Amino acid sequence: MKIYFSCPKCGNNSEAPFQNKCSFCGFNIDHLIGIRLSNHQQKKYEKHTSLLRGEGIALDDGEYNASFDHNGDANLVDLINFTISYGDRGQIPDSRGIYSNEAIVAYVPEIVGSGTSIYDRNCVPCSGICIISPQSYEYGHSFPTLDDWVTNNFSGKSSCRYCGNQTDFGQPFCADCYNKCNIDWRQML
Repeated sequence: MKIYFSCPKCGNNSEAPFQNKCSFCGFNIDHLIGIRLSNHQQKKYEKHTSLLRGEGIALDDGEYNASFDHNGDANLVDLINFTISYGDRGQIPDSRGIYSNEAIVAYVPEIVGSGTSIYDRNCVPCSGICIISPQSYEYGHSFPTLDDWVTNNFSGKSSCRYCGNQTDFGQPFCADCYNKCNIDWRQML
């Protein structure tokens, strides 16, 4: 069974998995993995990797925040490729509520970071990753994401890329297919 994805930059469809670079337009993921960052991206990258420096996760001015742990950081290239290949796409308003930004969300069956929110007193493990404005070399960034944040920002359901059964938004494969088909998210790359 073939699974297709669309390039975040040019929209052309290709067979999954995405491999760091679009064969049509040359779009690459450097700005999403911490290479060649704009000032805006540098601030976001530091905020979402604070656990790597042994820091706590501060809420700053928001209701949610999350940081990659060592596992998430070590697998960031694969996580980005997996998210572009199999993640669910949606729109999310910018901080001023003026524009909608493209977002791609995907969960993997392991912990990639931790997060906190005004609704949880303690850090909560994160197995989801979100890419905001993936097509933008100036503003695109990736971060681990909390289930509550995804639920509050994206409505609707998804479907398993293998069998078509209904899943939650951002869940590319159902539990049955992970088990029956021995899906290892890394081997999907």
